[in-house]
Amino acid sequence: MIKIKNVSPFGDLDVPLLGQFVKSGEVVDVDEAHAALLLIQPLNYAPGDKAAEAFLKALSAAAPAEEPAASIPDDAGKGETA
Repeated sequence: MIKIKNVSPFGDLDVPLLGQFVKSGEVVDVDEAHAALLLIQPLNYAPGDKAAEAFLKALSAAAPAEEPAASIPDDAGKGETA
């Protein structure tokens, strides 16, 4: 189990994924799959202990790099008339 902490600026949270309310500042145990989904929301959840910090670091290292945004050619739309 992974410990996560509710750090949300909104206080207590109803977390349907967990089927429970998590009070502001409360640390709860969740399985790795749920931790992976919740810890990618750093404004709401933080690792609750050293093991959770290591889990998040490993999760971040395993995440694929973001794709660059598609670019629009500089000449796009030139020569067209309405």
